[in-house]
Amino acid sequence: MRVDSSRLASGGSSAGGHLALVAAMIAPDSPLPAPKPGVAAVVALNPVVDLLAYSPEQIRILEQDAGIAAGRAIEYSPIEFVQPGNPPMLIQHGTHDEVAPIGQVRRFRDVMVQAGNDCMLLEYERAEHAFHYPSPAGHFDDVIDATAEFLLDRLAAD
Repeated sequence: MRVDSSRLASGGSSAGGHLALVAAMIAPDSPLPAPKPGVAAVVALNPVVDLLAYSPEQIRILEQDAGIAAGRAIEYSPIEFVQPGNPPMLIQHGTHDEVAPIGQVRRFRDVMVQAGNDCMLLEYERAEHAFHYPSPAGHFDDVIDATAEFLLDRLAAD
């Protein structure tokens, strides 16, 4: 059975959001931009999009913890792989995220749009990392509604 990639989306939260972006943007066998997206859309919640935006010490720790060879974080940094034809993306992010600062996500969105891609960023004021989990003060319902609307719009049958 073949999977129809025109109806397939990837997504995740935090490191999972980063991996969804990497899988959609980077060729599976080399650190090069994917010649064709493997999915029709990506939904990422509070992802890290620019690994090189961190200090050299943070990058070294990240590489060590993630099992990335020293000096090769750039090969896993989504912003480095933006090109025309990247799949549509919805990124939902808190403005007070200290793990993945909103500034790097705004830059990623801007680079995506400048390349002619569909990249929507929904910002949640004063929300921190992992803001979307169910809780009395959370944004769970808003995140689910925005995700459903985005996917239904981007993946609707012709």
